[in-house]
Amino acid sequence: MPKIYVINRSKDLDRMVAIQDKLKKLDVSFIRIEAVDAYSMTEQELDCWRPDGAKYQSLLPRKLKAGEIGCFLSHRKVWRAIIKSGEAGGIVCEDDVSFSSQAKYFLQNRDWIPQEIDVCQLSVSTSSSNKGTRGWKKYAVKDSFSILTAMYPTQWGTLCYWISKKAAKYALRHTEQLCTTVDDYLFNIEYKFNQQFNVGYLTPAVAINKEEFEAVILDRDYTDQSGYKVNRKKSFIKGKLFYLKRLRPKSQRYFCEID
Repeated sequence: MPKIYVINRSKDLDRMVAIQDKLKKLDVSFIRIEAVDAYSMTEQELDCWRPDGAKYQSLLPRKLKAGEIGCFLSHRKVWRAIIKSGEAGGIVCEDDVSFSSQAKYFLQNRDWIPQEIDVCQLSVSTSSSNKGTRGWKKYAVKDSFSILTAMYPTQWGTLCYWISKKAAKYALRHTEQLCTTVDDYLFNIEYKFNQQFNVGYLTPAVAINKEEFEAVILDRDYTDQSGYKVNRKKSFIKGKLFYLKRLRPKSQRYFCEID
């Protein structure tokens, strides 16, 4: 059974009780990781994590918010724990995730993940599930489940994902300054991480956010798109998008029914 890590702030007791109950029903144990509360950090401390220069300006032409930094630093803590565990990898969960009963197999077993897959997203966001997507390569997993790689458009969200020890080491080493949000870093094909590692998406997904709790990242402004009116064509992996549109037809990535 792979080790499962749950990110949780000590003050969020309701979330802890909820995720504990959900995983108990799936007969799954977990390791709790104390989340980083970036709202308690000074602006100077936050700036230490923000990138200097304009290297990533075309991808994220704004300063990361405190909540986004706290989220990223929390995932870095899990990656460090995975590296120290000596295991081949681990499953990372945020404390507001909900599971389908089908998740039990994927949380209790490791052999469903192909050897060449370094990161696999088990969750899907409600916004992503409504978009038509294209995948680069398909791996049959179990029954009607499969893993698609290099999904486009980007399938955001770090509610629940598998990450290998090798990928965790790389991510930890290359995020001493945070170039973007953690889900963008892991799952956006425009970032170098996706060029270095094989990132997959379990389809259908077995986890989702049912929005039972108030969002922790309170300062994220989804309406501010002013900085994104830049030419991003050069930042795409050369030729990959061209092939994505031709190899696999557009389909919907959805999630199993939540029990």
